[in-house]
Amino acid sequence: MQDLLWLVIILCSCLGGYTKPNEFVKRVKKCPSNKQEWERAVKKSRCELMSRSYENIYNYHCLKDEWLDNCIEVCAPSIVIIGHCPEYNTVGDLIQENFLLDCTKFTVPCPKVYNSTDIYKYQECYEITTETLVENILTHDDKEERQIEHLDSTTFLQSSLLTREENSNLQVYDNKWRFNWIFAVIVGFIALFCAVFFYPFFLIKKMSHRSNTIKVLS
Repeated sequence: MQDLLWLVIILCSCLGGYTKPNEFVKRVKKCPSNKQEWERAVKKSRCELMSRSYENIYNYHCLKDEWLDNCIEVCAPSIVIIGHCPEYNTVGDLIQENFLLDCTKFTVPCPKVYNSTDIYKYQECYEITTETLVENILTHDDKEERQIEHLDSTTFLQSSLLTREENSNLQVYDNKWRFNWIFAVIVGFIALFCAVFFYPFFLIKKMSHRSNTIKVLS
């Protein structure tokens, strides 16, 4: 149900943004920067006369064009904007959203949903030009690439440290095993040496004891 409501809002916004061709479209140096300037511009406009003539509510707007080069004053029905800066499309003669300009991330962020006539509250929509937009996109892509590179290098470093630690543990285990093996060989060699060296004396002593026993019995 909520998705259907958003779809209706978007469709109504798109349909409501059309103006009457060239009734009131004027290029200006700058758009109003606050509510007082906006209200003065509304009074100077002929949007109220258009509303009477065409039996529709035409509101004053001051927006950047689709190239972000010029500020345009125009009378048009207001539309619902969803998280972006609005713009005036000079070719289609309508107000629409610029989906490259997410105003929810501005220094003074816009709400997720607002009316196109409240654009003066979010001045960063006027400050962005094509050059700054491209620069921001490239900077954003460069940051993402650096983050990926940093992530890759961090992962590689962690993997290297882990491998080094595993190798160190294996080396310690190998050294312990080698020491135990050498110790066992030395002990075995000593035991063999003792057996070879002392066994003849043992035999001689045993044979001497047997000879003495025989003499006593005789």
